[in-house]
Amino acid sequence: MSKCECRSLRRITPGAGLDAHDYARGHLRVLVADVEQWESIYGCPETGILWKLYFEQPERWGGKMAAASASLTGGGG
Repeated sequence: MSKCECRSLRRITPGAGLDAHDYARGHLRVLVADVEQWESIYGCPETGILWKLYFEQPERWGGKMAAASASLTGGGG
């Protein structure tokens, strides 16, 4: 499991030095997966912060690189 960065991160974008898909697989727990929309909701087991993992340009086969954004309503202080 990777180190929790959920409190310090709010968004992971391609080229930012951290791979959103790897972070999600290594640290977060999948809660909902929507294969038609190419997005999933993950939860941080340490903070409870919710993350939406999505692929830019999903209409193209395979989409682009994954990006993720944290829910501002997820998790406790």
